Amino acid sequence: MKNIFKIAAISFMLLVSVFACKSISSSMTYPLAFYEIEAAGTSPQLKVRLFSDYSSIVPNQEFNLCFFFKLKHKWYTYTPDTDKDNIPTEIKIRLPDDFEIIEEKWPEPIISTAKIENSTEKIYDEDFKVIYTIKAPENLPDNVLITASASWQVCKLSLCTLGAAQLSCELLTEKKIKSKLYNFIK
Repeated sequence: MKNIFKIAAISFMLLVSVFACKSISSSMTYPLAFYEIEAAGTSPQLKVRLFSDYSSIVPNQEFNLCFFFKLKHKWYTYTPDTDKDNIPTEIKIRLPDDFEIIEEKWPEPIISTAKIENSTEKIYDEDFKVIYTIKAPENLPDNVLITASASWQVCKLSLCTLGAAQLSCELLTEKKIKSKLYNFIK
């Protein structure tokens, strides 16, 4: 009888993990499709994923690209407009010809008071998304490949390290199809 309960408990846990996974270092719940996208990055303290809210686009369509930064517990990174001696988090997108960035949205940072020199710093100390709204041109090829690079400085207490990632996102151009992560980006 105990084995039946164990099997039932394990089956239930596997079933729950199929629908959503939860990070230990964050209160955010991630859909399973999130883990199908390879995480990139040279530092184990921060990994980045790149995905779109559409898996297939049509001419003149606006769509979103999401850069998802996943931080290890108790680590933080700096905003793009950081000052002083800190290295900002940066994203460089390489779009195909005639695609354009309509909007760039970074989350509100945490304002942290540094113990050194009694200064304040703008940081991200939890997982965060940076979303770019992109407009496709009138004429589209069969496939669209968007590439990007991201770089950052990630810190914990007085220990800091640099990291970087090369990312890509491929979209089809057959018809307008939402991706599995459409609602996650919104």
